[in-house]
Amino acid sequence: MLCQERSQLIDTPRMNSIHIAENKHLRANVFPLHHHSVNELLYIIGGRGELILEGIRVPVRKSDLIIVKSNEEHVMIDEPADLLHLYCIHFSDEVLNDQQGRRVLIQFIKELDLDSRIIPTFDHPDFYLIPQYFREILLEQNNRTEEARLLMKLNLAEVLIRIKRALCSRTSQTVSCLKFPSSTERSVLRVIQYLEKNYDRNLPIEELAAMVPLGTRQFTRIFKKLTNKNIKEYTQELRINEAKRLLLTRQKEIKAVSSEVGFEDLSHFYRVFKKFTGTTPKNYVSSSHAVCLATY
Repeated sequence: MLCQERSQLIDTPRMNSIHIAENKHLRANVFPLHHHSVNELLYIIGGRGELILEGIRVPVRKSDLIIVKSNEEHVMIDEPADLLHLYCIHFSDEVLNDQQGRRVLIQFIKELDLDSRIIPTFDHPDFYLIPQYFREILLEQNNRTEEARLLMKLNLAEVLIRIKRALCSRTSQTVSCLKFPSSTERSVLRVIQYLEKNYDRNLPIEELAAMVPLGTRQFTRIFKKLTNKNIKEYTQELRINEAKRLLLTRQKEIKAVSSEVGFEDLSHFYRVFKKFTGTTPKNYVSSSHAVCLATY
């Protein structure tokens, strides 16, 4: 039935360079077969369903990454009992040109076959930070500061580079650093996922390590291997990213935001915020609002 439909071109002016949307489906199967004049990168936050891409049906589920090339006919079909929730990034070829005008990442996308473009990322350490990159891109899109567009492009490029390296590792048995995690590493990844949902709590290292269970020294070593950060830095970054989002999207006092993301002391919040952003919370909000007014 769907293969006989006429594909609709669905583009908006915002898609011309790079644009991200978070879509949480409220009912199943309401979107038509369609295509875009730009590329699309999808990340399944939750739910299950099927992707029909160029007439081929492929099951998709939580944590899958999907690359759709420009002008390819596609549509998502929800599992009625488990509706899809996903990020969608639309981007033109020109967005990924490097400073020398080369198109390494675009060429990589164009050469990918269908089997390589639906990528399960669950429990794969190279992809654990992928949701964070998508959130950062969405945050910068709402930010509208002078450098926001560049940060969106850089985060997108990093996601695609991680995909490229992980796919290359499938055919290379000599690259040990890109292999799938051990059972212990998978257990630590689950603790990291728990921390990401509970970053506002003061969780002792001993409590986190006991969830595996591991000794604190071994746990912290594996944690840093998987995230490239120690536990304190990782928690602070989660808190500040959420604080930035709250400051820009909600009419809340800085003190209330500080408390909501887990800081007991306001001065400590200011110090950590400046460490990660280079400015104070008040200046961050003021500069963002000023840019918005200038834009509109």
